[in-house]
Amino acid sequence: FKAGEKVALSLRPEAVHIDWMKSGQGENQFKTTVEYLTYLGESEQFLLKTKGGESLKVNFYHAPEHDFHVGSEVGCFISTINTE
Repeated sequence: FKAGEKVALSLRPEAVHIDWMKSGQGENQFKTTVEYLTYLGESEQFLLKTKGGESLKVNFYHAPEHDFHVGSEVGCFISTINTE
């Protein structure tokens, strides 16, 4: 594909990470808004909406305590290194 060309992108829900410390720094950062979140025992599932209107389902295992709720702005990133 060429620069500026639209592409389709598929990500595993666990590949998207939340900036829990709200630092706003790092590679591949983008802002989202929480549309829905649910606690599932050892994990939490978030439905996030990007500024472009795309929805992302994101799973977090052993997520730290946080104050995010529906409507919260959340910084996210996609790691350039696969550590799993």
